[in-house]
Amino acid sequence: FYANTGTIFIDASWIGLDDDEHLSYSSAKGDFNNDGINDIVVSNANGDPQDLYLAPETDNHSITVSLEGTLSNRDATGTWLHSFIGDHEYVEWTMNGENFLAQESQYEILPLGEAEALDSLIIVWPSGTEEIYYDIPAGSNVELIEGYLPELEIVELGGVICEGQSITLEATAGFDSYLWSNGDSLQSVQITEPG
Repeated sequence: FYANTGTIFIDASWIGLDDDEHLSYSSAKGDFNNDGINDIVVSNANGDPQDLYLAPETDNHSITVSLEGTLSNRDATGTWLHSFIGDHEYVEWTMNGENFLAQESQYEILPLGEAEALDSLIIVWPSGTEEIYYDIPAGSNVELIEGYLPELEIVELGGVICEGQSITLEATAGFDSYLWSNGDSLQSVQITEPG
């Protein structure tokens, strides 16, 4: 087992995994005790107990990000997260099936080190949509939904429709871009199907 120092990988036998002689099927990481640090769980064979390795406490900071796709897939699989702290950029990519017989946490933990906040976070969804968030404080649990802007309002122009009719939906003016679930990118969209 090796630890990443940021420049090289070093032997990490101090972490206590050298004494683990179980036959294991899989491992997964996730924040099992909600302290903002990734822990490791190992699924063992032959009736051996499952192993949970909790990361030691630290003074370092992190934020936890939960993603939900709307135009992209709901689990946001394939989303890129570019986080910036000072002059450094860190990149994460969401995926499913990281390990054989195991799935890692659906939450992304972004380490901040000693920083009190994440300067900026760029989310690139599988649909190609990019969203930027600024000054996210350390310790935050951030839930991001693709395309969700709390100040955005959608107005119906025309009321309820029946088969063969249409209705126009118009979004609040003043945004740089729009993206509707059907792929249209104008401020308003014409709906021709009920539902």
